[in-house]
Amino acid sequence: MDEAGRCLSKLVLAQQKRDAAEAESLCVVNEIVPADRLLERARAIAATITRQPPLTTKCTRVGLTQRLRRVVDEGISYGLALEGITAAQVARSTAAQNAA
Repeated sequence: MDEAGRCLSKLVLAQQKRDAAEAESLCVVNEIVPADRLLERARAIAATITRQPPLTTKCTRVGLTQRLRRVVDEGISYGLALEGITAAQVARSTAAQNAA
């Protein structure tokens, strides 16, 4: 993981608030837009995207989400195992309390 990724992980895990400039430096946001121009800018970006050929936007979306899907696929079994272990511990604890 690169430095920006580590900073972002800390930001998310610690639920720390950052100002717009720092969010931009971490690539959490692409640009900073004044509130009164936000909708106008969003529509301009959407118009740019919709002018692209449909195959281009579809392939771009697939390319952008492919890594995320791979990370989720690689981690899902670990997460399910942790849930199973936790459920077993809760069941044992509950059974012990009921037996006492």
